[in-house]
Amino acid sequence: LGTMIDGVVVANSSLTLLYVNRAARRLLDLGDRPVNGRLLSEVSRSAPLQELIQSAFRKNSHQQTELQLTRQKLTLAVSAAPLDLEPARGMLIVLHDVTELRRLERMRREFVSNVSHELKTPLTSIQAYADTLLSGGLEDESHRQGFVERIQEQAERLQTLILDLLR
Repeated sequence: LGTMIDGVVVANSSLTLLYVNRAARRLLDLGDRPVNGRLLSEVSRSAPLQELIQSAFRKNSHQQTELQLTRQKLTLAVSAAPLDLEPARGMLIVLHDVTELRRLERMRREFVSNVSHELKTPLTSIQAYADTLLSGGLEDESHRQGFVERIQEQAERLQTLILDLLR
């Protein structure tokens, strides 16, 4: 347990810490100070973490959530599962750092949003010019050449955007 990448914490029913591995110490910013035998509320100020653990105790069932630790600038996937310890119940808490994953997901969403906006602009122009030509613009000799040129320009812009994306 000490060498795991995920943080592992074991607490008894009074939320006294019985075990905290190195990863949990790092994720919860506990440093090297002794924490075994201390209350979770003394060593971690994360109210959502404490609420999750208390909920798992009350329901006597596995609970999961995602927490933002603002001081550490981390996003953690937290899992709390009841343990049958002697002489009383306990809790196994696993902390998985998903900060980078959430950052990449946010970047992907922003990228898709930007790309879709960039692609919609020339596409909308092509559609507008084509609609104008089809609804009588073909008979307008003074403008139809310009409309077709705009369609071609926007199609080339679309082509350039797609090539940039592929690159």
